[in-house]
Amino acid sequence: IKMKCDICGYEYEGIFCPNCGWEEMNILDDEYLEIFKKRKEIYKKRISSDTKFSFFMEKLISKYDNYLKSNPAIAKIFVNDICEILKDIEDKAIFDSRFGVYNRRYFLKAVENECKSIEQFNHRSSIVLVKVKDSILNKIVSTKERMILIRNIAKLLLKTSRRSDVVAHYGDGVFGILMKHTDVNNAGRACERISDLIYATSFFIGDMEVDTDIELAVVPIVVGHTTEELISYALDALPKSGKHLESYVVCDILEEIEAQESQEDDS
Repeated sequence: IKMKCDICGYEYEGIFCPNCGWEEMNILDDEYLEIFKKRKEIYKKRISSDTKFSFFMEKLISKYDNYLKSNPAIAKIFVNDICEILKDIEDKAIFDSRFGVYNRRYFLKAVENECKSIEQFNHRSSIVLVKVKDSILNKIVSTKERMILIRNIAKLLLKTSRRSDVVAHYGDGVFGILMKHTDVNNAGRACERISDLIYATSFFIGDMEVDTDIELAVVPIVVGHTTEELISYALDALPKSGKHLESYVVCDILEEIEAQESQEDDS
C-alpha cells in the first residue's frame, strides 16, 4: 500500500519514508516527533512559564542540530515551527526586555484605548516623548555602551513615573510616557522632574563621565487625531528641546496643523 509522507509529501511503500526518514525517526524518537504532530499546542504549554522557555529553546536548538546532520528535510520543518512560535510570542509580548519597560505595540494600544476613554468621559491626558540627543550618543563608539546609557535613562523614567503612567520604548532610543488624566501643564511639570533627575545623575561609560543631554516633548491627546499623528507631532518637536534650549516643548496641535497646511500650500 502506497503512503504519502506527512513531512515531505513523498509517496512510498513500507514502514518509513525513504526520502526523509519520517517514520523511522518516529520510531527512534517519539517524544520530539510528537512536537511536529502537535506543534503549537506542545510549544505553548512549554512556554507558559517564561523562566523555563529559554532552557526549552536550547534543547530544541540542540535537537535541530542533530536533525540537520541526519535528516535535513525534518530539520527544515523543525526550524519553521520554531519561527512560527517565536513570532507568536513576539506578537503577544508587551514588554521590551532590553529596557525593562513596555514595548511600542503595547504603548500604541494603550494610547488608542485612552483616546476612546477621553471621547467617552471628556478628560485630559498627554503623551511625553523622551530621547537622548544624537550628539551625545554619537560620541559613544560602542553600541553596547550606548545601550547601557539608554537603559539607565529608562530606569530613571520608571523612577519618576506614577503607577498610572505607561512607560514604553517607542523605538530607536525614543521613550514614550502615556500620562492619563494629565493636562499639558502637569505633563510639563513632569518633564521638569525628569530632566532635573537625569541632569543630576552621573553617567559613566568606563572611566569617562557622559555629559547627558536629553530631548523632551509633550503632546495633548486630542480626539479626532490618530495615535500616529499625535506621536509624529511630538517626534518633530523633540530636537527643539535640550539642556541648552527649552527643557521641554509642548506641541500645539492647531498650530502644527496650520503649519503643515501652509507648507502644503507653498509646495
